[in-house]
Amino acid sequence: WLPAALQWHCLRAVDDLVNGDDDAFVGLRHHLRDGTREARRIAVAREAAQLLDNYATQRPELLLAWQAGDDSQTPAEHVWQAAVFRHVLAQVGIAPWPLRVRDVLATGVGDVDLPRRLAVVGVTRYGSLDLQLLEALARDREVAVLMVEHSPGHAANRHEHMDQNQLVATLADEELF
Repeated sequence: WLPAALQWHCLRAVDDLVNGDDDAFVGLRHHLRDGTREARRIAVAREAAQLLDNYATQRPELLLAWQAGDDSQTPAEHVWQAAVFRHVLAQVGIAPWPLRVRDVLATGVGDVDLPRRLAVVGVTRYGSLDLQLLEALARDREVAVLMVEHSPGHAANRHEHMDQNQLVATLADEELF
């Protein structure tokens, strides 16, 4: 599900969907029909891969709906993205990691085969799902999160908002940042 590899799965999905007869893909078919088809289909696949990667991180609930076949919250001009996602999901055989993380969080992480002490080093940005996973792991084991601060202003801003997340606030109190 990394964008660089994902674009090739998306390319196969776009080709399959565009060559079908579903009216939902008329706009995409029209976009790809002229003389620049080859370059455009690769660009569309790259864009689809980036969109799916962003949705997995920022809007996993959208992908969960698409996985269940629910396109009701998707504008008509973007339904092709849901179809590409389902096609890629069928090709890859496993869901993107944010969807798998949700399953792990729902069942609990206590039985996950990990060391009693963990260190997460060098990550510069955490999504809400990342923080939920770290919080869940920190209930049963020691978790250290070590981050590089790029500027004093950036660090001050991060520390102002740390109370919004208990794990980050606890780690900040322990001066791990």
